[in-house]
Amino acid sequence: LTMSQPEGGFHLILRHPGERSDARVTLDLLRKERLLLHPGYYYGLDPGHLVLTFVQRPEVLKKAFRKIVRYFL
Repeated sequence: LTMSQPEGGFHLILRHPGERSDARVTLDLLRKERLLLHPGYYYGLDPGHLVLTFVQRPEVLKKAFRKIVRYFL
């Protein structure tokens, strides 16, 4: 799982291993962890990318990142 450096705006692009489809990952995270991410194809990205909006307090984002990392372990 890697993250690109944001160049502006309020979205982070996460690259995942790709063993599961972007749609599967986003649905799993929504159902299991109550996290809403977008599959990369919504933004014209290649498979293996997720998009996260980061307009939350830092402590909320830290909690979300822990859940995302745990999902891929």
